[in-house]
Amino acid sequence: PLLMWAIALIAVWIATDFLVLRWLAYLTRIARLYGHGRYDVVPMRAQRAPREIRELAESFQWMAERISERDEDLTDAVEHQQNLIREVHHRVKNNLQIITSLLNLQLGSVRDENAIRALKEAQSRINALALIHRNLYEVGDLRFIRVSPFLAELARLTHAAGPGESGGGHLDFQSTA
Repeated sequence: PLLMWAIALIAVWIATDFLVLRWLAYLTRIARLYGHGRYDVVPMRAQRAPREIRELAESFQWMAERISERDEDLTDAVEHQQNLIREVHHRVKNNLQIITSLLNLQLGSVRDENAIRALKEAQSRINALALIHRNLYEVGDLRFIRVSPFLAELARLTHAAGPGESGGGHLDFQSTA
C-alpha cells in the first residue's frame, strides 16, 4: 500500500505539473510581458493547453488588446490636450503682443514723463508675460521646458520693467509666430 500511495502521489505530481503548473508558468511569463507594455505578444503555445488554460490565455490576450487600445486613446487624448494648451499660449502671446503695440501707439501721443514711464513699464511687464507664453507655445513637450535660457530672459525683462535709472525702457517683443 505504501508503494501504491507513493506511485499515486508521483503520478498526481507529474500530472499536475504537466497539465497545470507549466501552463500557469507560461501564462505568468505572458502576463509579465503585458505588464511591461508588450501587448502584441500572443500566447500561441496555450492553444495546446487544456480548455480552462486556453480560455484563461484568451482572456489575457483580450485584456491586453483592450489595454493597448486604451493606451492609444490616452496617448491621442494627451497629444490633443497639449495641442490645445499650445494654442491657448499662442493666442495669449498674440494678444499680449497686440496690447504691447497698442501701448506703443499710445506712447506716441503722451507728453507727460510720468505717463510715458508708466506705459513703458507696463509694456516691459507685458513683454515678460508674453515671454512665458512664447516659451510655453514653442516647447514641443510641455513637460520639458529649458529653464536656464527662459529664466535669464525673464530676469532681463523683469529687471528692465522695474523702476530705476536703467528700468522702464521699451523692449521690442519678438514674435515667433
